[in-house]
Amino acid sequence: MSNSNINLPFSLKDRRSQIESELETKTGFTSELLEVLGDRDLYILYRSFGFAYEMKNTLEAIGNEFGISRQRIHVLKKRSEARLRARAAELGVNLEDLRG
Repeated sequence: MSNSNINLPFSLKDRRSQIESELETKTGFTSELLEVLGDRDLYILYRSFGFAYEMKNTLEAIGNEFGISRQRIHVLKKRSEARLRARAAELGVNLEDLRG
């Protein structure tokens, strides 16, 4: 994916620690659990769960930020959730609060 399609006013890499910290506070997801996700995938989950701007965002709105379709965001979100579940199993963590 070309970086020219991304319409974010900040660097995902620069925001990662802030997003991880907020997710840990609000969900209990530790950085050890979240390390399986790339910066973009972490941000997509963060936005789709409603932590950014204190409201859930539509897949279409998130897709618009990246210049990709709602369907592609859906695929990326589901892939990220599967990675989190697999990592949680490795760590012995219960992710019953993870919602699709």
